Amino acid sequence: MARKNPRPRRRFRLSWRRVVWNVVKVSALFAVIVIGWQTYTHLFERSYPTFASDEDFFKYGAIGNENDDGLPFKIWAVLPKVCPKLISASVTPGREYEEFGFIYEDGKDWPIGLSKSRIGFDRVAINCAVCHSQRYKLSQDSKPVTIIGGAANRLDSLSYLRFVSGCVGGPEFTADKVLAAVEARFPETTWFESLLYRVAVIPMMRDSSLKMLTERYAWTWDRPAWGPGRVDPFNPVKFDYLRQPIDDTVGNSDMMTIWNTAEKAALSKKLHPDQPIYWHWDGLSSDLWEVILNSAFGDGTRKNEFDEKPFRRIETYLHDLKSPKAPLRADPALRAAGEALFNRECANCHGASGARTLTLIPAVEIGTDDNRLKMWTDSATKAYNLYDDEKGRWKFDNFNNIEAYLAQPLGGIWLAGPYLHNGSVPTLDDLLKPANQRPRSFVRGLEEIDFAKGGYFAPPCDPASYRGPGFCYDTSMQGNSSNGHNYGAALTELERRALVYYLLTL
Repeated sequence: MARKNPRPRRRFRLSWRRVVWNVVKVSALFAVIVIGWQTYTHLFERSYPTFASDEDFFKYGAIGNENDDGLPFKIWAVLPKVCPKLISASVTPGREYEEFGFIYEDGKDWPIGLSKSRIGFDRVAINCAVCHSQRYKLSQDSKPVTIIGGAANRLDSLSYLRFVSGCVGGPEFTADKVLAAVEARFPETTWFESLLYRVAVIPMMRDSSLKMLTERYAWTWDRPAWGPGRVDPFNPVKFDYLRQPIDDTVGNSDMMTIWNTAEKAALSKKLHPDQPIYWHWDGLSSDLWEVILNSAFGDGTRKNEFDEKPFRRIETYLHDLKSPKAPLRADPALRAAGEALFNRECANCHGASGARTLTLIPAVEIGTDDNRLKMWTDSATKAYNLYDDEKGRWKFDNFNNIEAYLAQPLGGIWLAGPYLHNGSVPTLDDLLKPANQRPRSFVRGLEEIDFAKGGYFAPPCDPASYRGPGFCYDTSMQGNSSNGHNYGAALTELERRALVYYLLTL
């Protein structure tokens, strides 16, 4: 039987070209995997800056709203370039958000009142200082002075919110335009970061902006504008967090100074040992810790991001925060005359030994605008007190609904204008006049201090035509009434001058 010829062996031939090509492909694949791995693990990385001082933490520290409400820092920074028609042409490059009253410190590329944290990439989100930092000038040409713990006299938070949502939800916010602006301002931006912005972040921002405009804050368009230095602090929480039905109430009120908390608590215990220590304009809470937490929830802090430590640090900072003294020229005789008038006209409600100091004055007596009281409903009070943490990290028990306003001590009142809870009276001099003699409209949001009348300079304006600087406040609108608080209305002009001078020294 014939044998079959064996199959010839195939000779192995080494192709160096193929080897090199495979090495290149494997190396490229490895590089992509490494870069991708580094990038994707980076997306799960969280880092928060540390602060040596409690004041710096108050100004720039994170409060647990960065993940849900934080904005990508680089995109946030270039929004004024992306949507130039929505912002003034005269803004300072790199400090464009001064347009809305934010305060920048030298060496910072984001303002006081915003935290900058890394959650995958740098994000900015508001914190407590956004409403409690202010600026003043001693003259029109002098350098502005920044004060921490005051009331943000220039911040127009509603206009800022509408700018961000209007830009992100508008036709100018395209991936090409946003990325061109980002890469021009931040040339260190990597290709993978740009890709991530294009395919994920920018579309998500559009969706969240639409939700903000059509759901979370749509109700604001039916109410008077907040304007600089004012905010509706509770209706957003009432409608969003607490799921209360949207009503027609207006809670617009001035942002409050937050200094002298330790002194107020001590004075309240001394004067009224059997009553709670009340906080806010209307004493709606009698627990400072609850006030701090509910303010944070109003700024967007989420339950799933809550950490007690930042708020304990804020509590410590507030304990030591004192009101600044006015840089007034000393006039002992005028001060003595004003002090006598204060003891006669004001001390019972605002003095260190006043029988009514730090008590709640019934709204029917004080006669000021009652829209804020109507906003704070019984159902909202109940819902707040039920907004406890399932993990036991906090418990709310001390919110109440009392139709009254809290008679406060007046330390630092020289920086607290405009006056009354809704900021409806521009100066202390105007506040000491009968209500029908107070300005019907005036400019608020300016920085120059008026040491003659007490408060900020606030010239008259026409609400129908005024376009700035500042904001034309119209007392005829809902929630803006300047009626009430008619104490001292019988004083003469000279008496008002002396009393105002004394008040400015407190």
